[in-house]
Amino acid sequence: MKARMSAELDAFGVLLRKLSEISRRDDAGRRMDLVNLRRELALRIGTIGTTAQGFFKLETSHPSENEFRQRLSSVRHAVAMHQASWPAVAINEADSDYNRSASSVREGNLAFLNWCRETFR
Repeated sequence: MKARMSAELDAFGVLLRKLSEISRRDDAGRRMDLVNLRRELALRIGTIGTTAQGFFKLETSHPSENEFRQRLSSVRHAVAMHQASWPAVAINEADSDYNRSASSVREGNLAFLNWCRETFR
């Protein structure tokens, strides 16, 4: 189960890099690519949650289960709020509010990823 979680976290890391890289693009396909990456992000976070459930079933006395659930919930909430506030068609990279929101979500996702890597190794 740890190997599967490690693979899921690696895939999450790759996705986060792709999301960061897309912010530097200005081509016509950028918004559609962003929509697709946002969908993948929601799926990937869900898969990490499901994989963790399997891990915690095997590790029934693991001390980090409650903290994981809280962190997962926070990440899901932050992503959902950002995406609701900034649908792909409304994104304006010159808008400082958008940039702050995107940066905050990016930092939260990276913190979650790093915590998970440490917890599930």
